[in-house]
Amino acid sequence: MAESFYVLKGDKTKYPVMFSSFPDGDIHAIVEKVTDCKNQSVLLFHRLYPNQNSRLIQLLFTIDVMREHGAKDISVFIPYLPYSRQDKRYIPGEAISADAVCRMLSKAGCKTLYVLDCHFMKGPGEQKRGGLTIHNLSVGDQLIASYKKSVGKAKFDVIGPDAGASYLTQNHGSKNMKKVRGEYKDLSVTDSDSYRDIQSLDHEHINHDHNNVLIIDDMISTGSTIIKATEMLKAKGIKNVACATTHAFFLRGSYTILSETLDAMLYTDSIEQPSAVIKVEDIFDKKIMPLWQKG
Repeated sequence: MAESFYVLKGDKTKYPVMFSSFPDGDIHAIVEKVTDCKNQSVLLFHRLYPNQNSRLIQLLFTIDVMREHGAKDISVFIPYLPYSRQDKRYIPGEAISADAVCRMLSKAGCKTLYVLDCHFMKGPGEQKRGGLTIHNLSVGDQLIASYKKSVGKAKFDVIGPDAGASYLTQNHGSKNMKKVRGEYKDLSVTDSDSYRDIQSLDHEHINHDHNNVLIIDDMISTGSTIIKATEMLKAKGIKNVACATTHAFFLRGSYTILSETLDAMLYTDSIEQPSAVIKVEDIFDKKIMPLWQKG
């Protein structure tokens, strides 16, 4: 699927948006047939990951040129919204980057943002943040249905690794582990990662009814939570453990570790990965487009 394109209301044609860089690194953005946007409602698809910093500038430039050419209103579908995890302030002076990004998009001219399992939204639906209307769609039930199809008649438990994405389990038993993270590492160390280690992960309060468990979360980053949860479940005698996630980063080589640890992995291509069971292109065509056309 292209990294960026747009459609006009009442028309399914996908017009490309192209990006390149000048020798000094400045971004060059070109919106094809941009004059057709005049007095039209526009739906723009744009991936913001990887290279989220430069791709955010690409998006702002694209919205700006559409507004300049008279677009009536502009909505954007971003499968994964970077900076969405930075939605709280833990230390004085820390930027709440989720708010900053939402304000940027709103002020640039984005009317509605469509996203998948946005980290700071605790369920599907609509809310405002930073002046931006955000419509969150969840693919959790689809992922669980895909797993159910793969195991046939076998019974299984659905478990969340923490309370953060507990809405993903609410229609499937509402079983969630309890996770506690520590403080940030020393940020004064040059090139250190802004990361908070997992201090504890508790599942003793959960009753496991079956020998098959599907761990579901909105995202897998370094995989540390899923790996720890899997080890704990297998130590308790669970035979088969699989995971499902909307946003599959698999950072720091975690794909290899996870594939060796888990019995199955199910994910979308919101972060472009091979073997995704749910395609963003299908979500755009079958869910986002009809929803936007009705608006």
